[in-house]
Amino acid sequence: MIDNGHILAGSFWKPNKNRYSIPLNCQLVKILQKYGFERGLWESRKDYMHFSYFGT
Repeated sequence: MIDNGHILAGSFWKPNKNRYSIPLNCQLVKILQKYGFERGLWESRKDYMHFSYFGT
């Protein structure tokens, strides 16, 4: 999680280099959005590995 450029939690996010790092706009993200999930990209706070379910 990053807040205004400061790492709050985690330090390993390397999309396209590590298979456990989810790229910003990959097929998985599109599928999850189709079914009501949203990624944790809130204004100044970013959590690239977080998804929340809000329904469809």
